Amino acid sequence: MLDNQADQPVPFDVIVFDTAPTGHTIRLLELPAEWSQTITAAEHGSGQTCIGPAAAIQSAKLKYERALALLRDPARTEFTFVLNPEAIAIHETKRAIGELHKLGIGTHHLIVNGLIPAEAQANPLFAARAEMQAGYSAQIAAELPYPARTMPLLAGEIKGLSRLRYVASLLFREGSGCGMSRWRKPPRRRSSPPTPLN
Repeated sequence: MLDNQADQPVPFDVIVFDTAPTGHTIRLLELPAEWSQTITAAEHGSGQTCIGPAAAIQSAKLKYERALALLRDPARTEFTFVLNPEAIAIHETKRAIGELHKLGIGTHHLIVNGLIPAEAQANPLFAARAEMQAGYSAQIAAELPYPARTMPLLAGEIKGLSRLRYVASLLFREGSGCGMSRWRKPPRRRSSPPTPLN
């Protein structure tokens, strides 16, 4: 995708990157900025980098710069953090958001995952966890003021298109805003149908 110039259309409405765990993802996002700085420094110094002459990797530098510009453009890139309503997940998400802001990358959405459904709370264990989750959900609303959606704990895995469509219906249902500002479903950017997934 980064080989495309900005004026070349990409034949998809939305491209989703399901990233590695938070710490690995932050490190990966820092690499384009660091490599761009390394290449620029080499151009004004010996002309060498650890992977070869700076002149020979100019195309890579341009790709890194396009990557950063794309990631920093809120009209083209959105970050969605998926977190459970638990103390460690909240702390990790707050830290990751801070690191992204240092890179000039905004955070746009949250998905609060694994909430105990009301119909399961007759079970004492689930009822206790639901009470705990309610407290952390309030903390998320207070400390992470971003548009958010909620996802209930499901009985099975999310595999296949029919299951993905079911999850989408839950994410974008009315009243799934967890007491926070509503997250609208993104508009379609082209009229032709997307390529079917196998």
